[in-house]
Amino acid sequence: DNFIFNTATINFDHGITNLLPYINSYLPQVEILPILVPKNIERGQIIDLIQNLINQSKLMVVASTDFSHYLPASAADLHDIKSQRAILDFDVTQIEKLDVDCWQCIYGARLYSSLKSQEDYEIVGSDNSAMIVNDSHADSTTSYFSVIFGQGQFKQTKLNKAKTFIFVGDMMFDRGVKALSVQNSIYYPLVNIKIFLRGVDYVLANLEGPIVKKPQDFGTHSLIFNFGPEIIPVLQDANINIVTLANNHILNRREEGFKETKDFLSSGGIDFSGDALKC
Repeated sequence: DNFIFNTATINFDHGITNLLPYINSYLPQVEILPILVPKNIERGQIIDLIQNLINQSKLMVVASTDFSHYLPASAADLHDIKSQRAILDFDVTQIEKLDVDCWQCIYGARLYSSLKSQEDYEIVGSDNSAMIVNDSHADSTTSYFSVIFGQGQFKQTKLNKAKTFIFVGDMMFDRGVKALSVQNSIYYPLVNIKIFLRGVDYVLANLEGPIVKKPQDFGTHSLIFNFGPEIIPVLQDANINIVTLANNHILNRREEGFKETKDFLSSGGIDFSGDALKC
């Protein structure tokens, strides 16, 4: 009941139109139902869609989406390790966090194959646009990963399923950084690098100051820092999921501020290490 039929929109989506000539060539008798998935669609809606399809006979679900968009090849390769692992393992908790244009499409296709007990797979291809055009210095690239799931004799290529990490340095959200955040957005400090940070398993950073309920203004030249709890969603949005607290500023609001910091991080699902009180 929630479908909107609009063939004109389909004509402008290259993720669909680019595939049609190949499908028409190799499978000319196949009937195709293209589905455009909005970015804001929720997992439950995808589940409803797949459950409506699950009893259809002779059905293939194809997910078409870009991987690791707008990154240089070296960064895209790191992101793709996690993406490929999550798809092959059908790691539901990680699929929503992948650096892809449509995680819902991937989730739907893998949910369908899982419900059909089609867990055997064969990797058709995997590459990056920079390698295809022989430009290893390209600033913005796109990756692709083509894999087929089914039952039977499939060539299951072994992939690198390692966990991926990015280590960054100090994070300070006070003084001039806070002024710019007030002027622009609370997300301003990390807005230009979050695309690089997302898509990996763990991003570790040094939290150079406490997070407290009532931050104080110590002046633009002070070396005493403190941040408000509004930075928690900023860290979450940038996929910073582990912070270190063993530094020379974490006790700038004394022991009570240190405790509040750990409470705020825990409530936001952000892990932390280091205890400045025991250093």
